[in-house]
Amino acid sequence: MLLKILWRIAWRYVWPHLLIPLGVGVIVESSIALYLREDFTWNVYQWWAYFKSPESIARMWNRERFGLIIGTVITYFGIMLYYIKRDTSPKIRPLDHGKLDESLVNANSLFGTSILRMEEWFDPSAQLYLATVINERSASGNFNHQRVLLFFSQREIKSVTMPFLDGYYARCLSHLHKHYGIPLAFLEPVEILEILRTLTIEDRRNLSCPRHLIYLCDWIAPRYLRFVMCKIHGLDFSLLTKNAVGGTSAENMVLRVRKHFTHVSLETIKEVPRVQSYKKLTEEIKKRTHTNGAVNADHDFIRLCA
Repeated sequence: MLLKILWRIAWRYVWPHLLIPLGVGVIVESSIALYLREDFTWNVYQWWAYFKSPESIARMWNRERFGLIIGTVITYFGIMLYYIKRDTSPKIRPLDHGKLDESLVNANSLFGTSILRMEEWFDPSAQLYLATVINERSASGNFNHQRVLLFFSQREIKSVTMPFLDGYYARCLSHLHKHYGIPLAFLEPVEILEILRTLTIEDRRNLSCPRHLIYLCDWIAPRYLRFVMCKIHGLDFSLLTKNAVGGTSAENMVLRVRKHFTHVSLETIKEVPRVQSYKKLTEEIKKRTHTNGAVNADHDFIRLCA
C-alpha cells in the first residue's frame, strides 16, 4: 500500500516538478556551453555529439554541480514527505466532531464568527462543520443561526469582489448562506479595533488576543492599523444558547474553532468569566452589524457579493 501511494505521488508530482525541470536545466546548460565554444555551428548532430561526450559529462557532473542536484532532490523529497504526513493525517478528529454534536444538543441559537479565508470554507473539514450546524438547524426548526465574517485587512475585503482572487469562493459562500436563510454579515479591520477598545483588558485576555493588542489597542491610530493588526484566532468562535431542560436554567457556552491548514479543532468553553467576555463581544458585534435582528445593508456580505 505504501509503495502504491509513493508511486502515485511520484507519477503526479515528481516528474513534472522535479525530473523534468532538472532535465531541462541540464539540456539548457549544455546548450549554452556548446554555444560558447569557438567551433559552434547550428548543427543538431554536433550538439548531440557534444552532449554525450566525456567533456560534457565531466562538465555537468563535477562535484559542485553534483552537490547542487543532490541537494535539490533531497530537499524535494523532504518537502514531499512533510506534505504526505500533513495531508494523510485526520482533518477533523472524531472526538471533535462528537464534541460539536454534543454541544448542539438542546441548542436554540448559534452566533458564529469566522476568520477563515474564503477558499478555506470549502475544505472538507470546514464543510463538515458547517453541514453539522445546518443539519441541527433543519432538524429543530427553531434554531437561530447567524454568522459574521471578520476581515483583518482591506486587501481581504477587496479580494472578495474580484473574480480572479477570492470572488468565486465568496459568491459561493454567500449563495450557500442565502439558500439556507442564514444571515451573513462582515466587519472591517477598523470596526474590529473599535470593538476591542470597548472591552476590558481582562476580556481581551479571555478572548486570547495577542499581547500587543491587549495593552496597545486603545492607543493604535487607525492609519497604523495595517502594521499591527493580525488574525486573532480567539475571535473565531460560536456562542451557543441552550434551552432550559429539567428545571435547569438556560445555558450559554462557547465553541472556539481553530483551523490549521486542513485540520479543524474545537475547544469547548464553559467557564463563566470567559463566556461572559464572548457575550460582551457578541453584543458589540451585533450593535454594528444588525438592527432589530436583521443585518444592516452596509454590513451584508450577501449583498456585497451580489
